[in-house]
Amino acid sequence: MTRRTAHITPRYVFDRLRVIWHERRHPEDPWLPKQAVDLLDQLLRPTDVVVEFGAGRSTLWLAKRVVHLTSIESNQDWAKRTSDKLEALARPGSQSVVFAETVEDTVAPIMGMPDASVDVVLVDGAHRDHCAHAALAKLKPGGVLVIDNVNRYLPHATSRSPATQREAAASELWDRVANDIAAWRHIYVSNGVTDTGFWIKTTTADTGGA
Repeated sequence: MTRRTAHITPRYVFDRLRVIWHERRHPEDPWLPKQAVDLLDQLLRPTDVVVEFGAGRSTLWLAKRVVHLTSIESNQDWAKRTSDKLEALARPGSQSVVFAETVEDTVAPIMGMPDASVDVVLVDGAHRDHCAHAALAKLKPGGVLVIDNVNRYLPHATSRSPATQREAAASELWDRVANDIAAWRHIYVSNGVTDTGFWIKTTTADTGGA
């Protein structure tokens, strides 16, 4: 298999170095583009119920900002380490890390929640198409769906991440997700290496998951 190198331009190298520099200077921030971290920080409220697919630095960061956090992680060792750190925070509210090995286990926690009961869903782990699809009906009107590395899965004309620009959705389920959220307001941010998409569920009719 030939590795693609056409995207390695001077601009891309500059962007990647800038990402490395930023992450080293902000070791407690989630592994998201800086603009995405800033936007998420503005959108989150202390009363929010949040579901996160993919545990890590974002788990501790989120736990300090919301009242209820469920994080689902597919790596058992990483789930245990993150859970231990989360427990050490001793924050008020409810925070937990759930280990999930299969697709069914991964979506089970959010599928068990009532429809329109979640304020924010961050999709940044395994089985992302299934996670995004499962989240749609669970988000409240005004709730926010965040998909990291979205440039790998959905096409977007203004992507600044040339290594993974797509002309079509990465799977049939991603295509269904794209159709379900097409009418939602959205914000697309990029650091030139990876992109993060924010979709805001603006009406009660936008239940998704059809």
